[in-house]
Amino acid sequence: MKAVGELQEQDLTAGYDGVFLDDAVEKKYPKAPKEFIYQWFFPQKNLTVAAESGERRRWHLHESEPQDRYPPR
Repeated sequence: MKAVGELQEQDLTAGYDGVFLDDAVEKKYPKAPKEFIYQWFFPQKNLTVAAESGERRRWHLHESEPQDRYPPR
């Protein structure tokens, strides 16, 4: 959790627009993408630019990445 918080602080300092969330959540809680409680526990390394808005946001880590890092024994 500490690493997620540090990454979020770096992102906020750099002026990013938050994490990607469900549209209904963003409509009900417009500040949610930047709030710590809504940050992904396994965040993607890089920010993604949303094509429709140009916002820089972060997705959760794709399910294949942990599998690549930690193969079954």
